[in-house]
Amino acid sequence: MSKKSPQKKKHIHGTKNAEQDLGKQKKTALKKVDKTYIFISLGVLFVITLIAFFPSLKNGFVSWDDEDYLHKNLQFIGDISANGIAHIFNINSIVMGIYHPLTILSYAILYHFYELDPYPLHLYNVIFHLLNTLLVFWFIFRISNKNIVISFVAAILFGIHPIHVESVTWISETKDVLYTFFFVFSLIAYTYYSADRKKLKFYFLALILFVLSCLSKSMAVTLSVALVLIDYLQERKFVWRLLIEKIPFFVVSLVFGIIAIHAQSISKAIFMVPEYSFLNKLMMPVYSFMFYIFKMIWPVGLAIIHPYPEPNAIPPIYYISFILFIVLAVFTLRSYKKYPELIFGIGFYFFCILPVVQLIPVGQAVAAERYFYVSSIGLLFIVGVGFNHLLTKKVLNINFGKAVWIILAIIILALTYRTNQRTKVWENGLTLWASQLDTYPTHHRGFYGVGLYYYTLKDYPNAISNYKKCIASNPANVKALNNLGNSYQHLNNPDSAYYYYQRLLEVDTNYANVYVNLGNIYFKRSDKVNSIKSYRKAIAIDNNFGMAYYGLGIVLESNGDKEEAMQNYLISARLGFGIAQDLLRNRNVSY
Repeated sequence: MSKKSPQKKKHIHGTKNAEQDLGKQKKTALKKVDKTYIFISLGVLFVITLIAFFPSLKNGFVSWDDEDYLHKNLQFIGDISANGIAHIFNINSIVMGIYHPLTILSYAILYHFYELDPYPLHLYNVIFHLLNTLLVFWFIFRISNKNIVISFVAAILFGIHPIHVESVTWISETKDVLYTFFFVFSLIAYTYYSADRKKLKFYFLALILFVLSCLSKSMAVTLSVALVLIDYLQERKFVWRLLIEKIPFFVVSLVFGIIAIHAQSISKAIFMVPEYSFLNKLMMPVYSFMFYIFKMIWPVGLAIIHPYPEPNAIPPIYYISFILFIVLAVFTLRSYKKYPELIFGIGFYFFCILPVVQLIPVGQAVAAERYFYVSSIGLLFIVGVGFNHLLTKKVLNINFGKAVWIILAIIILALTYRTNQRTKVWENGLTLWASQLDTYPTHHRGFYGVGLYYYTLKDYPNAISNYKKCIASNPANVKALNNLGNSYQHLNNPDSAYYYYQRLLEVDTNYANVYVNLGNIYFKRSDKVNSIKSYRKAIAIDNNFGMAYYGLGIVLESNGDKEEAMQNYLISARLGFGIAQDLLRNRNVSY
């Protein structure tokens, strides 16, 4: 019997030999045509993506993290001197539970030139999204044997997909578009190195860009695994050098991974979900994994928070997701030798989304649309490969030809319109949280968001109404309880304010803000002893709480302790608390 020759890996978009069927006499002309198509593709990508996201340039701030990143974060973004930049990059400079100094530095630079004007911040995000879309085209072009069709389809869907609106239109998600820029750029640099290992400059460029990406957002740590997948797709033969060259990347991943866990622990953003059974806990990450695939295919029911289901009422979609996940896993593993593009795409998506699929619950959502920004590249690559396959091959003896382009055009128009409209949801806090309530009408976070919008406008009756709906849905929402008390304070109803502050302490005894608010009430009641205790308690919980130092200073000064009062004013001012800074300026005291 004659031995069968071993099967070669089958590329979905065709073999390399198939790409070389044109005669040598046409090679020069082909290169010229390809360059023309490339520039046309890039131009179309730029224009359509800009159309999709253009309305976001008219948006303002929203009452969801924007205030904490900018308005209340002047101790970081208000100083771009050498000392200020050193402060931003200090390993202990955690903002919103994340160490992302490069992102904070970008806020600081924009604040230096434009202060708190939302337009430059939105423009910054849109520009980086446009650049990221072009980089995705370039990256896919590099790994698909320079296939323009695959690159264009993947990039255009990346650029205009509605699920990416959160990453681009939300000012607080500048970290997403920034880390993605360095992330994809690093992957591109690596493809040049892997094509010619003598070009070490591309290797070091990839490593530097990787570090910059991690300094923008810790989710970038998955890049090191993506490099291994690129090696697999490009059929690089395994040798020890292949492993050794990845060590610096994995070291960087490890370091920033540890920093990320430490930062999340400090901010108390990591918590378990003990009320679920073991089986249901297992289904949470599986559903989270499948959620993004569902939304990629059918982007309806989008929301800024997709909450966990009730423990005793797990929706059927969770069980369906579990079954589909098993089917997808089996099919992918069986395709290991036959379809390397499928393995690459699924693997890229899996490892990029893995840190946020609720293996360790972070935040209060089972899934968040912003997590799909980078990870979508893997799945969109598969879509591009599939589209190219329909163009070049017969499926069930049917030649789809031009019909495929028509279908793609319809999809692009539909997604562009959907994204264009979705960006308008982010116009302000009211439109944003009203949209959340449209999708999840009874979830407490939507009521809190609407309440915060009215609270910011000093419309305290409407704020109180929504905060009460919030705590009716979730009595443990400490922010709603705190702001409900504050609203009553502003309406000169300290007794009701005190009642809700005490309810808050029944839920969380380590919520620093409530002690400042209690300190204010005690001071108004001339109970200076309890007022001082409350302010000191707030400082003990958060020693960077400028308002607490200022309040303590006021009480101490009224008690005649002017020296210690001044020390607290100085600390408060240095932490960026504006009222303390104004007080010192009026007294001609430098801080």
